[in-house]
Amino acid sequence: MKKILIVDDEISVCTLLTRFLSKNGYDAQSCTSGAEAMRLLKNEHFDIMLCDYHLQDINGKELFEKIQPLYPHIIVIFITGYADVRVAVDLIKNGAYHYLSKPLYP
Repeated sequence: MKKILIVDDEISVCTLLTRFLSKNGYDAQSCTSGAEAMRLLKNEHFDIMLCDYHLQDINGKELFEKIQPLYPHIIVIFITGYADVRVAVDLIKNGAYHYLSKPLYP
């Protein structure tokens, strides 16, 4: 079973995605900050991370730059309410798997 970490400062998004993914056979866990994501990644194995680009304590690119060398196996998909094609292209060129715009309709 794939284990997915959801990182979003909107609790409603965390809840929505966690429920949807759990109902569809994934082991999903969520948190609302980059600091908590780093703690969880240090203590648990995740296969995929869905990460909001605009977090309260760090932006998604900075978090990605921190985790990529430490956990290169993790597939990172960014989600954001502020879609910017240049940012998406930059993230994907640097190793992100995909970039999705909110609102999400699972």
